[in-house]
Amino acid sequence: MATPATPESGSLSFDVQITAGVDAATLAADAAFVGMMADAGAKILLGSSADRSSATINVALDDASVRRLSVQEGSSYAITASYTATLSSAQMQQLATTRATDGAAASSLFNAALANSTYTIIPDEASFTAALASVNTQTTEFLTDAGLSPTVATPALTQGSNVTNASASSAYASDANASDANASGANASDATSGSPGGTDGEEEDSGAHSSATLAVFAMGAVVAASLALI
Repeated sequence: MATPATPESGSLSFDVQITAGVDAATLAADAAFVGMMADAGAKILLGSSADRSSATINVALDDASVRRLSVQEGSSYAITASYTATLSSAQMQQLATTRATDGAAASSLFNAALANSTYTIIPDEASFTAALASVNTQTTEFLTDAGLSPTVATPALTQGSNVTNASASSAYASDANASDANASGANASDATSGSPGGTDGEEEDSGAHSSATLAVFAMGAVVAASLALI
């Protein structure tokens, strides 16, 4: 039996909840806004540098509930954004490293994509967390069925960090050795200078004692001479 061909692409679908100052119909009619929403979906799946050109991203907007009233912001609407994404097999394999790590990160990427929107949009972080869990499940199923393994990226700075750490360790060792050598040199110098110093001191003391002795003898001689004359 022939081995099934590896699929060229895979599909994902997930929903997120947002709150907006206008209803879903108004947002859906704004092509620029829908494009920003598609960019947001791409960033959540493929990383902060991705946009709608990185993959096929479609989004549908529907009212999730009746209009709610907010004392501070006026009328607001709960809206469900339903995403469908078609990614290449390579992108599916890399999702474990490119997608947002959690609901907070996904919400941040979403806000970044909609930074230029003229609408007030508030993402529901819990719904983004649930969406990522669904994406994980769908990705695992796709890779298993396709006989593929996830691609795990190796941190780019690992080698540089090791080199830096090795250099730092080497420098530290060199400094330590230099310090030890200096300390040894200082001790040797002290020992060398101390010995002659002690000898000079002893010689000076010996000289002083000899001079005192001679002075005493000289005085004795003078006294003896004086007595002889008497």
